Amino acid sequence: MAALLLAVGMLAGCAYPQAAADKEHGRQRPREAVTLSIMHFMAEQGAHIWLNDAVKRFRELHPEVQVEIQFVNSDNYTTVLRNRIASGNSPDMYLLTRLDGPDSVYIEQGFLEDLSGQPFLASIPDIDRFRVGGGIYGMPFDLNAYGVFYNRDVFRKAGIASPPETYSEFKAALEKLRSAGFIPVAAGYKEINILNADLLADLLVSQMAERPSWREDAARRRIRFTEDDTMRDALIRLAERFDYVQQDAFETDRNQSAALVARGEAAMLINGSWYIDSILTQNPEAYIGFFPFPHSESPDENVLPLGASFGGWAVNRYSPNKPYVFDLLRIMTTEEMAMSLQTNKKAISIVQGLSVPDTSVFGDIRRYIDEGRMVDYTGTYTHFPDPLHQLFHQIVSAYLLDPERDVDRTLAELDAEFDRHVQTSR
Repeated sequence: MAALLLAVGMLAGCAYPQAAADKEHGRQRPREAVTLSIMHFMAEQGAHIWLNDAVKRFRELHPEVQVEIQFVNSDNYTTVLRNRIASGNSPDMYLLTRLDGPDSVYIEQGFLEDLSGQPFLASIPDIDRFRVGGGIYGMPFDLNAYGVFYNRDVFRKAGIASPPETYSEFKAALEKLRSAGFIPVAAGYKEINILNADLLADLLVSQMAERPSWREDAARRRIRFTEDDTMRDALIRLAERFDYVQQDAFETDRNQSAALVARGEAAMLINGSWYIDSILTQNPEAYIGFFPFPHSESPDENVLPLGASFGGWAVNRYSPNKPYVFDLLRIMTTEEMAMSLQTNKKAISIVQGLSVPDTSVFGDIRRYIDEGRMVDYTGTYTHFPDPLHQLFHQIVSAYLLDPERDVDRTLAELDAEFDRHVQTSR
């Protein structure tokens, strides 16, 4: 409460654009209309409900402000955002999640406001760990886990009593599900970020837990793909489970893949915990569980990757509406909006003091947290810098679609293409 009172006090002294003019002339008059623009890439319906809830609460305090929200698919988001900035039409507030990696260019070029010292950040625990270059340029708002969603009813019908805890058990489950007439794994590989998250469910534990900067190091050529057994093994596991996805995986988007699990046609979907909203939107009655991807034959090594990206809501440094943006961010960090996020977006709020939701999926996640069977991936490089991110997934996609599945040739091709990019970029 003290933090909220302090935030309100600071905003009062911050002076909204028209309020300053009113004060100067010593009279009260209606404020002129202001338009606040927000841009994001959250595709889930629940995320849109949560964001609209925040905007509704904001407009109750600031009826003179109109709010425009632009959603852009994650595959096109960077291009659209950069075009808007280049054309002088930057949003007032936009979502960035890789400020310690590819998105650091927005910091380097001076586009972002440093949020250090803003009172609303007091609601976020360990906020200083999100500093990049000495500043806080994005407000994180949720935690995400990577792993395997599964339809509990499908598992029961296939005679699988509990989630697999080793890789051998996982492969046995794939066979059992196929024999029972189900699609073992739904894949929405039409979007490269879905394929990326699928692979991260493995790599965040098998590779990046020991070396969080692995992808940055590979991009800078400090690591060779052909010399890294963790990448080789992960690609082999990816190819092995690709044999159990639906036939049109590269023509299927996230919502279509979610629907397969929600309707009980497919048993599993490997991705980030934000995907639960897409599944339950298709079928609110679906009985869904969650477990870490079991990359190892040792159950103790198959822990849950849980964390937050370096970033969140970023503020346009040159926006004339920054006081309004700061108040919207303050609203987002209140307990009411944190609960709205967990209810509507079906995510784990990062706001201090809230417990993990007691639902089927998040109950599973909470159990892994309570048992200490998790690894914090906050600060891990989950993407290669553009355009290497796209290049990596083009090559991996070709590997999956090639009947030969030659992993060593694929690794060599990755090295050759990354080398070529580095050389031509100098």
